[in-house]
Amino acid sequence: MKTTVGKAGSPKAWVRSGLMVKTWMIVALGLAMNVAAALMTHLLIEKRVQKMGALANQQMESQQLIEQTWQHIETLERKKEWLILLPPEQLGSDKTALVLAPWVAPSVEMETLALLHALDARQDQLRRSIDDHYLDILDLNEAKNQQAQDIAAYRNLALFLQIMGLALILARDLRRR
Repeated sequence: MKTTVGKAGSPKAWVRSGLMVKTWMIVALGLAMNVAAALMTHLLIEKRVQKMGALANQQMESQQLIEQTWQHIETLERKKEWLILLPPEQLGSDKTALVLAPWVAPSVEMETLALLHALDARQDQLRRSIDDHYLDILDLNEAKNQQAQDIAAYRNLALFLQIMGLALILARDLRRR
């Protein structure tokens, strides 16, 4: 393809296979590409960055829940140790009911073994909760990675549009020479 410049005194134009393209059209296209890149950066990328931040917050909350739940499991383990060391005559006391009330509902006729099984069941329930939170963290991490890939792709496209837009705008200056 052959590109030529119009003669002096004629409107500046590129002739490409007989098609006349005015210089202002090239500049307008370059400006449009820069505006599109700016809008893409502002609207698409910022929206995804905010969504990625929200995912990170959810991930942090799930991690905190795991830590809190793990502390509950350790507390239950201490309660089991306390229950094993408790003299049998104090098993049905108000003190025992008060200490174990947040985790199990002990009754007067419950034996140590039954209370230990109840505490074990509560620990198992808490461990399943930790597993669920961990799986949530993995899902959130996968979603964050996808958002990061989308952001990178949009940034690359915006950069390409900016460079091409600037190249078209600079072509006007090159035409004058």
